[in-house]
Amino acid sequence: MARILIIGGSGFIGSHLTRKCLESSNEIHVALRPTSNLYRVAGLLPRLHTHTVNLSQKDDVDRLLSAARPDLIYYLAAQTKHVIGNPFDDVFSSLSDDVLPLLNTLAVASSFSVKKVVRAASLAEYGNGPAPFIESQRERPLSAYAAGMTTATHYCQMMQSRLPFPVLHARIALTYGPLQSKAFLVPAAINNCLLGHDTVLKRPNDRRDLIHVDDVVSGLLAAGEANLPGGTVFNLATGFAPTMREVVNQIANLCDASPDLLIEAGEPDSAYVTKDLRAATQLVHSLLPWRAQTTLAEGLRRTVQAFRNSSQELG
Repeated sequence: MARILIIGGSGFIGSHLTRKCLESSNEIHVALRPTSNLYRVAGLLPRLHTHTVNLSQKDDVDRLLSAARPDLIYYLAAQTKHVIGNPFDDVFSSLSDDVLPLLNTLAVASSFSVKKVVRAASLAEYGNGPAPFIESQRERPLSAYAAGMTTATHYCQMMQSRLPFPVLHARIALTYGPLQSKAFLVPAAINNCLLGHDTVLKRPNDRRDLIHVDDVVSGLLAAGEANLPGGTVFNLATGFAPTMREVVNQIANLCDASPDLLIEAGEPDSAYVTKDLRAATQLVHSLLPWRAQTTLAEGLRRTVQAFRNSSQELG
């Protein structure tokens, strides 16, 4: 029986991964921030070993790993959105929220019997590089979040020769599915369409590689079982990138909503927004017994149905 630690296990992707891991006979530990909202895993708590931890503090991380003694760590702790208050607030918060906690975790884990770390990275690291993105191309991050994730990737690769376990980096496409916050476009559009509210699309022609959360989870699990060298970076994506107009129109059809609810604001092009977020998938297909199985039409249908069935306020 393996001992698995999921850092960020109460988040959107993390909660789905946690639920899937509980289907095995493994011992599942979940690391939580002091401010974590547990609604996504509320029904799972009796079956989990939970640990509240500040990953920025090495002593806290040491206590976490001493208690969990994990064989495998899934690291999914990152802030996808950083608030800009004073100039450069987002820059420093990305370092404190997305980089330092990861480095603390790896440094402390090097003293334990950890066999592997699988880390959730992001396609956002590629920025406005040439699409479809391949893993060997130079990253061009356009946001503090993307820059923080890129920095973390390079730090991990620099540290790899000094770590007793491999760290694998899954650059994940834009993920959607049940239990995602309405701060993101797909759940926001579904919610608006079901309520008869407008959805404003600022960049309707931008293309986005959208992947259903079930496919992300199966990809992370496959990486957890694979024998890959430390430092390996691979895209976890579909390779298909519809326009945002196409996506929201599909959502409107599934919700039986009027297409008039879609309002295109038509923001001008910007060098600081990725226009074509699309990944090449040849490498991941060669490394793992994995392919995205959920079509966009099926994934959106399932997500709309989950929204209809749920009375939970996602925020």
